[in-house]
Amino acid sequence: MPFYLLIYSAGVASAAAPSAAMCTMQCINYQKNAAYASEIFAMSTLLSILTMPLWMMVYELLTR
Repeated sequence: MPFYLLIYSAGVASAAAPSAAMCTMQCINYQKNAAYASEIFAMSTLLSILTMPLWMMVYELLTR
């Protein structure tokens, strides 16, 4: 695999990954709605179980 395709695949994987827990920590730090941020973080993690393999399949199809 050429190096540039490896870089592209890392970008696709990171874009398909769930949102970072840092958002929840910032909500706690600035006294915002941390419970809501935690719900969004949990949902994005659950959805990434389905969407990450899908995006990687799309990437594989486009780079053939």
